[in-house]
Amino acid sequence: MRTLTTLDWKNYESGWRRYRRFAVRAVIFRGNELLLVRNTGNGFYKFPGGAIEQGESHLDTLIRETKEEMGLTIIPETVHALGRIREIRKSIYRSREIFDHTSYYYYAKVGDFLSKEQIHACQAESGFELACISPETAYQVNSRFFSEERYAFLLREAYILEWLIKKRKKTRASQSRTTGALKKSKNFM
Repeated sequence: MRTLTTLDWKNYESGWRRYRRFAVRAVIFRGNELLLVRNTGNGFYKFPGGAIEQGESHLDTLIRETKEEMGLTIIPETVHALGRIREIRKSIYRSREIFDHTSYYYYAKVGDFLSKEQIHACQAESGFELACISPETAYQVNSRFFSEERYAFLLREAYILEWLIKKRKKTRASQSRTTGALKKSKNFM
């Protein structure tokens, strides 16, 4: 899978112990909007996903995490790679520790059936809920948190949201040029 970016805060010392973590995240569109997890307590949005557990494949984790966080079932044959982001920064939980985290993002589609959410206790306390929202609005809402260290993870989400927004603008511009060319060719005939 291609690396989209590395977000290295360089706010740590090289001799500190390093904690490596790997996660997968689902990018799910419904029409022009994304299905995201909304934290009702703080109001930010995140892509569904989480840590890869021992013995799990990326697909297994993607399916499990999306069901836990959103109550939605991933359709396995629709899953394909978008890219990965690596974050390297000082841990916000332990002193003298480097948090070295890689998130693998996958496009996916989900079935229409909503199962009862099976949310972990800590997620339930945070007030997570399923949200359908434009990438632009999610980015704008999340931007309120970018300066707070405890929300550093939102910078990786922002990178993906920006990437999706740019891709959509590029697609719209291309479609507009094609439509314009078609109109000109019809006028010529």
